[in-house]
Amino acid sequence: MQDRCPKVIRPSDKEDGVFLDFAVVGSRVLVVDDAAELRRVIGTALKHAGYDVQTAENGRRALELCKLRDPDVILVDIDMPMVHGQAFVNAYRALPTANAKIIVMSGHAAESEARTMACDFGLSKPFSMDEVIAAVRYLTSSTPVNVSL
Repeated sequence: MQDRCPKVIRPSDKEDGVFLDFAVVGSRVLVVDDAAELRRVIGTALKHAGYDVQTAENGRRALELCKLRDPDVILVDIDMPMVHGQAFVNAYRALPTANAKIIVMSGHAAESEARTMACDFGLSKPFSMDEVIAAVRYLTSSTPVNVSL
């Protein structure tokens, strides 16, 4: 069984020449979006920041992955085919192992949607990868992180 205790990177530590700035390395993140390119870009950015990333193209696949291994953070698009983001969040929360923090990604008012869905954070599209990393870091770090970019 894999150790669930993430490695904490200090400001003096580097990986690939990039400061990781207190990132909780090894935290598991699931990116759920029907846009393949966005999944790839977010996944790559989070991997470079030290996170263990999985991706899913829809809510149905995301639920399958969550049943196998519960992530620490889920980034989920609201407007997806097959299983809508809200339906995914409801189904995920019904799982007995559901403990992940949830970040809602939306082209609309993501912060408002996140509050309505009782999620932990909202990112309005378009967003930068710095904003994505800051949001995930905020939810995975025990160290205070400035999320205003």
